[in-house]
Amino acid sequence: MGYMPIAILGGGNGAHALAADAALQGVPVHMYEDPNFSEHFRPTRENQKIRLVAPHRDGLAEIKCTTHHMAEAVNGVSLINVVTPTAGHEAMFEALIPLLSADQTVIVWAGRFGALRLAKRLFDTSGSAKNITIAETNTLPHGSRLTGPAEVTVFYLAVRIFVGTIPAELSPSLAVKLRSFCSVAVPTRDILSAAFRNAAVVIYPAGALLNAGRVEYSGGDFYMFREGITPSVARVIRALYGEMERVGEALGLDVEHYPEEAFRPPYSIEAHEFSDPSGRPDTFRNLKGPTSIPTRYLYENLRDALAVVAELGRITDVPTPGIDAIIRLGGMLTGEDYWANRRGLETLGLSGLSADEIVKRVREGFS
Repeated sequence: MGYMPIAILGGGNGAHALAADAALQGVPVHMYEDPNFSEHFRPTRENQKIRLVAPHRDGLAEIKCTTHHMAEAVNGVSLINVVTPTAGHEAMFEALIPLLSADQTVIVWAGRFGALRLAKRLFDTSGSAKNITIAETNTLPHGSRLTGPAEVTVFYLAVRIFVGTIPAELSPSLAVKLRSFCSVAVPTRDILSAAFRNAAVVIYPAGALLNAGRVEYSGGDFYMFREGITPSVARVIRALYGEMERVGEALGLDVEHYPEEAFRPPYSIEAHEFSDPSGRPDTFRNLKGPTSIPTRYLYENLRDALAVVAELGRITDVPTPGIDAIIRLGGMLTGEDYWANRRGLETLGLSGLSADEIVKRVREGFS
């Protein structure tokens, strides 16, 4: 069976894992990385190969195109995958938007509302959506780390990947397309529902903040799922997720209702959403991080994700005292005011709208 090529924009852990896994399934992959972040990408670009070490699929994947020129990666490609931390979104979107053409689809993987930011920027730039589908997933398919030059190791796999689109009606057909290289893709109600299904936005900041002393004292030799998620930390995660859950319900989103046992330490919700096909019981225990404070575990989840949930809580009259507190605490710990510097509703094109208007926009798109 012949597959259409896909583009993967990013050169970190997740991008390498997604590129290698797709290529080993026969999908032609075009891979781009910003030249300012070339350290980990250089061996991949030079050799055009990635060694994938994974419980479900091992092998040396040949990448059709590896480049520092985005146009080379995305021209003529119908499915573009942005796989980079939120700190890289703005530069990636700015470079990508002028290159987009009608009928392309852009997916922001584990977007943390990033796909809506892209949709707004696209509309502000062109005055229309240019017949481009914008999508977001709740997570990446792999828990992975770069373990050598052009080598990525997968520790565990997502049980399911929720994908939402703008406009919302395209989610089912996109999920079908994704299954050519991500068999667990399933559609969700809309692009906001996909963002709200990312439980990592409460797990990782709670685990990092409440263990900050241990992270710093250890010099970075810290394993969150081995030592960080204790019963008391798990209670905080449960409380934060409960607030997020109630905000999503107030908006009529397709939110996940986990059983109480899913929050238990040491793995919390991660063990509910990810699995290790090899059957090893210690997979999560061996995943290192965070290794320092400040960490992306804080800025991308507090500033870029939970601040949005808190704003939506104000619009829907759902209190978010725990989320508000952890955003403030994170700022105190790092010296950055995550609330003042938040990428909030204004950056999503949702500022000044009522709850009903927000739902209409995310389901029908910008016009």
